[in-house]
Amino acid sequence: MKSGPLLRAEGLVKRFGGVKALDGATVEVRPGFFTLLAGPNGSGKTTLINVVTGLLQADGGRIIYGGRDITDLPSYERRRLGIFRTFQTPRLAFKLTVLDNVIVGYLQNEKPALGGWEKRERELADRAFQLLKIVGLDHMWDRPAGELSGGQMKLLELARAVMSGAAVLLLDEPAAGLNPSLALDLFKRLRDLAKTGVALLVVEHRLDLAIDFADYAYFMHEGKVVLEGPPDQVFKNPLVAQIYLGE
Repeated sequence: MKSGPLLRAEGLVKRFGGVKALDGATVEVRPGFFTLLAGPNGSGKTTLINVVTGLLQADGGRIIYGGRDITDLPSYERRRLGIFRTFQTPRLAFKLTVLDNVIVGYLQNEKPALGGWEKRERELADRAFQLLKIVGLDHMWDRPAGELSGGQMKLLELARAVMSGAAVLLLDEPAAGLNPSLALDLFKRLRDLAKTGVALLVVEHRLDLAIDFADYAYFMHEGKVVLEGPPDQVFKNPLVAQIYLGE
């Protein structure tokens, strides 16, 4: 991996009662990379995302973002810094158009200047169109978001997050509920989005579909990262089959 990490979660520990959901997990997320986070149910993947985004507080370890320790920052401050997550069910303004949903993403974080707003509005629309083109929704810019399919809604949510200023995007099973063809298209769009400079950390269990699009992979088990490296090497490791099969 050529570029340095934008975000590093180092030795994270999270306890729920007597159970360690995270047990010293360490992952890095780099600009321009599609990083895959995999592992069996209960391995700690979603907990890791929740701790990184501040929805849960770590019981140990630290989170470094752009060289700054943000371990104790609340979730809203992490979002302001550019750390965003998406959910399995997209959260959109369904009555607004596809284009307006993307523009609203920007307006949620910025206050427009009093002067020259018409020029700024055109600039925002141009930027929104560029993002819609990347995710393959530019031809539906004037449709209400509520008319999109489930897969298209997920793509729209990604465009809106980037428009909002996301530098790091953490996605929890974005292909859940999609048929294989739509899931492959989603992963292709994610790779295209990463090429714009966004750092992606994607939790996914459909490894047969995601593996060809990821640049780097982590494999978790019982709260620990037990394997990491190029995806084809990680998922060909006999330990992966051993863990999944419980042998």
